[in-house]
Amino acid sequence: SFPARPSPVLAAISAPADIERWGLAVINKALEERDFRTRFSAVEATGQFRCDFLAPVCEETLHAALALGAVPAGPALESEPPSAQPAPRGYDVLLYYGHALHSDELGTRLVLEHPESGRVQLYDGDELIGAIQKLDRSHRPSMVVLVACNSAVSGELNSLAARLIIEAGVAAVLAMQRLVEISLARSFTFHLSEHLLRDGVIDQAVNAARRRVFQPDQVGWTTPVLYMRNAEDAVLNTAGDAL
Repeated sequence: SFPARPSPVLAAISAPADIERWGLAVINKALEERDFRTRFSAVEATGQFRCDFLAPVCEETLHAALALGAVPAGPALESEPPSAQPAPRGYDVLLYYGHALHSDELGTRLVLEHPESGRVQLYDGDELIGAIQKLDRSHRPSMVVLVACNSAVSGELNSLAARLIIEAGVAAVLAMQRLVEISLARSFTFHLSEHLLRDGVIDQAVNAARRRVFQPDQVGWTTPVLYMRNAEDAVLNTAGDAL
């Protein structure tokens, strides 16, 4: 039987126009989104899953989408409350696919897109934690996936991944503990989604995805790390059960 509602995922693929000026690899946003849509199309057709793509990927639209449980139809200004009514429940998963910058003093900052220029907009991890803390429990994501270099690196502060668990109350966070190549990140994310959509058990999905990208002479397959709060492990509602 189908679930009462599809398991919603908010996908934020960030590809600022001036990313090369920052010495970071170019991300082909259109190609990545098309690949995600192709991979998710079969399960979306069953009504068990929904993936919304955020555009542009900036602080304002991200905060609005999380609060609404849907991608805002027009420009989102945080100084004004969203005009649309929030969905009864928010996104189960926030997937960020892009770059991050890390320093021991400042922690991790995600590389978003400026809403007007499309250029790099640095987004402090504190802002993401604060935005999730402000959400009603019905709209707080159960899982955050950060497919971004160094998103699980610790300095003077705990890693962003750990802080999302401790401070924001997210049940599971998958992040990267060092630099990761775009090709490996893409492959790992696709294998992860395949297994996660199959049974909704995150630790099994992570282990299976690691095996699929394993190369004995490289450490890339060890880069993704999983932080968990929920002892039951189940995150996605693919079987129709409550989260």
